Amino acid sequence: MIVSLLIILFICLWKIKFNFSKEGFSNYLEKNKTDSIKGLFILIVFVSHFNKYAQYSWLPDIYAFRIIGVIGQAMVVPFLVYSGYGVMQSIKRKGIEYVKAMPKNRILKVLVIFEFVNVFKIVLKFILNGSLELDYIILSTLTWLDWFIFAIIILYFATYVAYLVFKNKNNYTPFILIITAITVLYVIVLSLLGVARYYYDTVLCYSLGIIWSIYQDKLDKIFAKNVIFYFVLIMLAITSLLLKYFLSEYSIVVILTYVMIGVLLLLITKKVQINNGILNWCGKHLFDIYLVHRIPMDIFYALEINLMSNYLYFGLCAIATLALVIVLDFTINKWVKRLNKKQVINC
Repeated sequence: MIVSLLIILFICLWKIKFNFSKEGFSNYLEKNKTDSIKGLFILIVFVSHFNKYAQYSWLPDIYAFRIIGVIGQAMVVPFLVYSGYGVMQSIKRKGIEYVKAMPKNRILKVLVIFEFVNVFKIVLKFILNGSLELDYIILSTLTWLDWFIFAIIILYFATYVAYLVFKNKNNYTPFILIITAITVLYVIVLSLLGVARYYYDTVLCYSLGIIWSIYQDKLDKIFAKNVIFYFVLIMLAITSLLLKYFLSEYSIVVILTYVMIGVLLLLITKKVQINNGILNWCGKHLFDIYLVHRIPMDIFYALEINLMSNYLYFGLCAIATLALVIVLDFTINKWVKRLNKKQVINC
């Protein structure tokens, strides 16, 4: 575990750049830059999920395990922030035509690729367990068992509805209010139903991405003032830490904390860039990695490779995940790209 974290750290430090001028990096939200950030965090997601299968006895590994635990749900914040930002940037450029195509170009793409992988997962579960519950098949097919996919589909649909209800390019305020209201309603309903908090505690970060896209020029000018930038950065960091450790039992507090972490991410990336080929590739294949990375973990766990060596287990899972992503890229992804004549989803 500690070795895997050190490798991730080394990858981050490779070609890292700093810009502590007042303006910072003006291109901090360009696609290749955000892909690298997403690439970093999908690696963290991989390690986090790996922890659910592994057991550690070596002290450095235990501490590394705790570090990942501290990050918690914050590891998915960049995916939602950048997804909201990217969708809004496309809406600003293409308008109603882009929104009308969202059910096909966004929602359907997600579902097609997800269901393709899900069928494989269902078959694998049957092979490994020797039996399969009907409710598992139904719930997994409906995406309910994968909270992130379920949430992103709801958020895309909310964007579609909100823009069709309101489509005034000169004033996006009602659009923001509508999509945020739908998202809050989603949070409230799931909370009242007693659904696990991780299903909804980060979803407002999507709205943050939309808001940042709309007001980016104004926000960049505000944060170009060093006094304001560093004051906000420090206050957000302190407040987030205090809320996380002292009020984490309150859902509303946790939700607001993740929104603040989203703002922290955006501010930090104005000054620090970790753009490099490895992270960029991982970010571009974020969705594929997310979908398939547990498959080798389940297979090698069933083969009890984890009992032989955590590091052997980790290495095999990483290599197999890479192989599966490549296979997915040359099969269903290639078919979807050809079908739509556009690049496949960018969550």
